[in-house]
Amino acid sequence: MDIISSEVLLHPAAGQKIQGIALIGNYTVKTTKNGKEYIDGKIQSGESLRFMVWSDRKAFEKLRPGKLANKPCAILGQINEFQGSFSVIIDDIKEAEGYSIGQFLPEKYDSEEWFQSLRESSDRLLSEKGRKLLDRMLFSNIPLTERLREEFAAMNHHDNCKGGLLAHTVKMLDVVPLVFDNYRTLISERDEAGNWFDSQDKKDLLVIGCILHDIGKTREMNYGVYQKNSFVTHRYFGAEYVEGFKQEIVESYSEKWFYDMIAILLQHHDEFGDPCRNIYALIVHKIDDLESSLTNLCQEIETDLHTDPSGDYIWYDKKTLYV
Repeated sequence: MDIISSEVLLHPAAGQKIQGIALIGNYTVKTTKNGKEYIDGKIQSGESLRFMVWSDRKAFEKLRPGKLANKPCAILGQINEFQGSFSVIIDDIKEAEGYSIGQFLPEKYDSEEWFQSLRESSDRLLSEKGRKLLDRMLFSNIPLTERLREEFAAMNHHDNCKGGLLAHTVKMLDVVPLVFDNYRTLISERDEAGNWFDSQDKKDLLVIGCILHDIGKTREMNYGVYQKNSFVTHRYFGAEYVEGFKQEIVESYSEKWFYDMIAILLQHHDEFGDPCRNIYALIVHKIDDLESSLTNLCQEIETDLHTDPSGDYIWYDKKTLYV
């Protein structure tokens, strides 16, 4: 059985038979006005479309326990149209082995291109010892880099799509040189004579801090779906991971540098999590907030979720913003 074409979901035709593999998203059991139960959710294969299952279909009892949510499944059904809206009516369903969630998600970002950008930018901005440390912590860990390239940046907000975490990371890193060039006090320290000079160690801290600040999301989520133990958040998962490199970090930099990095990982949400207690966590928080806010704004405009039909303004962040 083949994967359902994205064209089928993008351009549905009433009465068209559906047979193939697709991703079953989250769904709920609802009740009609006359008291009959049915299932309502979304199916995904490049594009997404609503699906429904009536209580008299074989698929109903298989879906009802909720165990097929966010699973690739083989389905049988057909396209239905009601008052101009299309949906897939599923008659039968079975979990499909050998498929990954990523195969059914749209490709907003070219992961190879964005990953190459991450490598080039980090090589350019880091010292030799910083490059070696980042290689040990990230680039040499192939399973981790694969998760970084695939994972969502968020479940419902900025870059909530396949590859979104990588894109968010690269966009944050793009802001870092602006900080180095325009706010040099933040990356400077005094010599014995009291003169200020640029500290490459502080630059390395901010570069690696930006790159790893959300690395815990590779454990917290699986394609935007929160996982078991995610209640401790990606901030703890990230700090836990970096803890394994403490000795190497202390030998290359200092114990304070190590704890500054831990502060970035734990405190980069500031008022939305643990408050920042050093300037490096605060700087990463400000860059994070800027990038995610602007990406959210772009997504609102692109998707027209809260846009006036005239196209003159959007409703965003509790404000009416004219475009």
